[in-house]
Amino acid sequence: YGNYKKALLLYKNVLKINEGIKTKENLVPIYNNLSEIYQIMGKFETAQVYNEKIVKLQKNIFDENDLVLISSLYNQANILVAKGQLKEAESIYQDILLMQLRNSEKNPSVFRPTLATTYNNLAHLYQSMEEYEKALHLYQKALDINESIFSGDHPEVINSQKSLIEINTKLNTSESINNIEDEIKSWFFENYDDPA
Repeated sequence: YGNYKKALLLYKNVLKINEGIKTKENLVPIYNNLSEIYQIMGKFETAQVYNEKIVKLQKNIFDENDLVLISSLYNQANILVAKGQLKEAESIYQDILLMQLRNSEKNPSVFRPTLATTYNNLAHLYQSMEEYEKALHLYQKALDINESIFSGDHPEVINSQKSLIEINTKLNTSESINNIEDEIKSWFFENYDDPA
């Protein structure tokens, strides 16, 4: 942590100097760097504070068409995931998804690739929450977009295919376990009378 502590000290000094300036846009990269350092150090609460400041400033500067704002919202969701606050992260990912869906119609070359990323991130979140059906649906959407943009051997396409295979394996395993449980219950009730 030695170099990180030095970096924090430097950025906090730069922050003090810049907080007195009327235009606040220059604070965004400082807050961003502080947030990233705290994330690396595993201090997610503090990282979240700085990232929330970034989002607040950017909402005053940019409209929802701006990828910079969306990137900051991604960071906010990722911090929440790291903190184990999955429902809160889900809400932010869904907000990002709505922004991108609106914008992908106006500017598809910019927003379709990021839309695929959001589908993938939200699917991954659902997978970690063991909501496999939701994850499967979103992984498929990510793959469809990636296949429409990239060649079949592009890493984005391959990663989407791997994610689909993984989630299908989990779904099939869950279905197999459920089927086995149903068979055991059926056998039990056929072979043993109800004790009541």
